[in-house]
Amino acid sequence: MSQDVPSVRRVTSREGYARWASFYDEFENPMTAMVSHVLAASSGDFDGARVLEIGCGTGRNMERLFNRGIRSYTGVDDSPEMLAIAHARGAKFGSVQLEERDLCRDWWEGLEGYDLVLVSLVLEHFEHVSTVLSDTARVARLGASLWILELYPERFHAGARAHVSTGDETLVLPSHTHDAEELCAAMQMAGWSPGRTNSWCPTEAQVQEHRKLARYRDRPVLLEVWGHLANGLREI
Repeated sequence: MSQDVPSVRRVTSREGYARWASFYDEFENPMTAMVSHVLAASSGDFDGARVLEIGCGTGRNMERLFNRGIRSYTGVDDSPEMLAIAHARGAKFGSVQLEERDLCRDWWEGLEGYDLVLVSLVLEHFEHVSTVLSDTARVARLGASLWILELYPERFHAGARAHVSTGDETLVLPSHTHDAEELCAAMQMAGWSPGRTNSWCPTEAQVQEHRKLARYRDRPVLLEVWGHLANGLREI
C-alpha cells in the first residue's frame, strides 16, 4: 500500500514561523544547536553590553547572552507567535524588551545606542542584505559590534533550507545563501568595518548530543562574521 507523501508548499517566513512557533525549541535543528555552541564559545567580552537581536524568534539566545554578562537584551521579530514564547522566557530576566516589528519596514524606529547587534539565522530569509545591514547601523552606537551567524554557503548548496514539517505538508521558508565576501561588502556599504570571520564545524560532543549534526562531522556548518562601527569607545 502506498503511503501519502506530505505536500511541499513555499510560504513567507511569517507564515512559516507562525506554524513552527509552538514546537520550534523542541525541534531537533542542527543549525540552532550550532548557534547555541557559538554563542557560548565565540571569543569576545560581553560584560555590561546592551544587546539588540534582530529576528529574535522565541528568544532562545537571550539566556546564553546573559550568561556571557550582558546588561540588557532587546529582541525584535515580526512573528507574534514566536514572541509570545520569548515573553515567557524573558520573564526571569530583569532587563528584557521585546518588540513586534516588521523587519522590512523601519523596525529600527525608537531603538538606539546598542553595544552589540546580533543577527542569527535571519539573513537567509532576505535575498538582498544591504538594507538590513544598513538599518542595523542606525541602532548601534559608534564603536558597537555587529555579530552575524548564518548557514554556511556549502550547506545551502547541498540542499539545506529553513523548513518545517507539519504532518500533512512541509512548509519551505524563503532561503538565500550569503557568503563572507558578500556580507563584508554589504557591511562596508552600511558603515560597518568588517572584522574576523570564522567557519564553525560541530565538535564531537555536539555530534553525540545532536544526532543530526553527525552528517556534518568535520565540515563547516555555520558562518560567523563580525564588524564594528569605527571611531567609537569600545569594540567587543
